[in-house]
Amino acid sequence: MHLEPLVETHQALLTEVLEIARCLRKRGDFSNDTFHQRQQQRLKSLHNELAILRRHTVQHQVQAIETIPTAVRQSFVRAALLSKRYCQLAGHQWQGTLSSPTLSKQTPDKIPPALESEAATLGLCQHFQLSEQEQQELKGTLKQIDQRIKDQAATIQTVLHSVGLASINGAASIQLSRIQATVLFKHLFGITLPANIVDIIYTPLQIYFCLPTDQAEVWAEIPTAEQQRLSELFERMQSFSFDQFRRFPTFGPCQPQNIDIAWATPIAQQLGESIDHVIEALSNSVSVLPTAKAEAFLIHDIWGHYWQLMMTQFEADYASLAYCDEPLRAGETAYTDSGPVTCRELFSPVADEVTLNENKAHAFFHGEVRQRLGLVFTHLIGEMMADVAEFKFIWCNPHASDELPSSSAFKTTPVKLDLSLIDLDFLFIRVINPLMKINISALETSSLEQDILSNWKHQGIKSFSLELRTHLKQKLSRLHEIFLDNYRQHYLSSLKSSEGIFCQAATNLVYLQNTINHLCVDACRDVTTSLADESAEQPLYHDLLMIFIGCHCSGDGYSHFWQMDAVLAQHFLPCWHLLQEWIAGDGQVVSDE
Repeated sequence: MHLEPLVETHQALLTEVLEIARCLRKRGDFSNDTFHQRQQQRLKSLHNELAILRRHTVQHQVQAIETIPTAVRQSFVRAALLSKRYCQLAGHQWQGTLSSPTLSKQTPDKIPPALESEAATLGLCQHFQLSEQEQQELKGTLKQIDQRIKDQAATIQTVLHSVGLASINGAASIQLSRIQATVLFKHLFGITLPANIVDIIYTPLQIYFCLPTDQAEVWAEIPTAEQQRLSELFERMQSFSFDQFRRFPTFGPCQPQNIDIAWATPIAQQLGESIDHVIEALSNSVSVLPTAKAEAFLIHDIWGHYWQLMMTQFEADYASLAYCDEPLRAGETAYTDSGPVTCRELFSPVADEVTLNENKAHAFFHGEVRQRLGLVFTHLIGEMMADVAEFKFIWCNPHASDELPSSSAFKTTPVKLDLSLIDLDFLFIRVINPLMKINISALETSSLEQDILSNWKHQGIKSFSLELRTHLKQKLSRLHEIFLDNYRQHYLSSLKSSEGIFCQAATNLVYLQNTINHLCVDACRDVTTSLADESAEQPLYHDLLMIFIGCHCSGDGYSHFWQMDAVLAQHFLPCWHLLQEWIAGDGQVVSDE
């Protein structure tokens, strides 16, 4: 995993990038501020100096199929076949009471006819030399994804129809749709608002409400009784909590407990689904955006994030990430090089004393931190893919780049180093912090102590002496010392030591982003201009790259994060050329006869 350390000059550049990004995040949005603009210019200069750093030379030529790892071929074939499904998930079929210049212009990449064929799965698996078993597993995965898309589309259609929302055409239709959107908002958030301040944008699979967030403007329009609830909603929209990861990929404020059960029950009955299924589907696909800033989020969320829910395994990682701020539990299991280790098994009672297995304690800490950082890395990769979706808008509509606002200094680059570093910086310590907080008190028994004592009771120990209870506290204090020592040596949020995991992760971000940027810009320009098809439509490239990253990074986020720049540099373009070779042969399928 350990990377070759950056030279001192480059490490200093990366340190300055992080310091400026931290400063700008703390100051908030002061885009017209001279200091803010000057700092953004400095970020761009630093970015240009770091842009040359890549661990691996990008392979542009076709490779022998056997030199490409099977796992890479599987991910690429899956991504190619999912590109057709991406068209169903994206936002080009949107409707709304607001006009959206970005959604109006964004389109999916052109899907070659060969990929539309029913024989595409068999043909691609043959061309990429995947086994019969791998082909059957892929077919099963695609079937599950197709069913999930179908179910979600049915849910959203039924929800919209429940308040009379259908198609939005013309001024009169817009006014009626805003009234209907207000009714739907009441069902989902329990807040009654006047129709003139509520806008809605929806796709076949998602719903976005747009509200003005200027309280002086809004408060004059709503009853006093609703002001507190709306204020709490705005607060949830503006503040971070781990709870929002439960609502991947919108991370929105549509909380299950606020959804009107009496309204949702007949919807569930009509769909033949459980009420829990409908509520979960809505909490993951409904969000609220500030009307004035909606354009900054629509492409990112609709085109960049939502497909990740349907097509990757990221949902499981985000579900775990949602719990990462909770206190350490005795049942917490870390997966170490020697196998799984549970927190409770670090301690053993012997008469009135407790022993702590310190070797296992060290291994437990590293294993648990690795698991938690793997969840953070999944989030970083997910955000980078959404950035690629934004970049595609700039790539295809360079004349309209001003229509897509961005808080990043790197608006016109595929991935945003400043935002990625800030995400890493913000979450890195927060997912580790619960391991640093072990509550020791002579007057109270912490929940961790209670869990350990309860486990011993189940093992047959009938009573616990004061001496044993006190010694357990002492051993917990020693565990805390071991954790802190490992944190100090390996996991400080600092770029000073090139051996620290934080510095390694930040360095890897640079390598990974530089590789993605090269593939999205220079390599894309080279390969797409060489295509014989002179159609004005965007060929299948950016969407495929984005989906491929998601497919390959599903599962073990920690390991894939360190490997992904090598996978992309060495294998993406060779796989892309193999795909073009298959397409040029009209998606040929070799008969078994």
